[in-house]
Amino acid sequence: MVRSTDEVLNNLSVEVHQNTSITHCLRCFFSTETISAENKVLCENCCSLQEHQSLDAVNPDRLYDLAAVVVHCGTGINRGHYIAIVKSHRFWLLFDDDAVDKIDPSLMEEFYGLTSELQKSSETGYILFYQARDPT
Repeated sequence: MVRSTDEVLNNLSVEVHQNTSITHCLRCFFSTETISAENKVLCENCCSLQEHQSLDAVNPDRLYDLAAVVVHCGTGINRGHYIAIVKSHRFWLLFDDDAVDKIDPSLMEEFYGLTSELQKSSETGYILFYQARDPT
């Protein structure tokens, strides 16, 4: 038996600041920006360059939960190993090649890419995956 589900996945390169929420980072990413001066957009209707604004986020107050982390283990970009930590059925699972282990949620902070002088190990979160909470 095969079961498939279609899901919408958006890939955004969001600038993350220390001690901020992912919701704040997304608000900054989707804030309205006026494109003017040499970056004006060509209007196909009037054939002239026009100022343009980006659209605001549909739901700027939506909350997100961390769902998975890709972790780089090693000393440099060209050296090391990648593991994945995924939340499944309220448990965090660590995938390392063919080994899968359940880990305690308190260990997650070790994979968040601390600054170099505070870093406990060479393991840092490389890609973070968030899942939007359902509106209540």
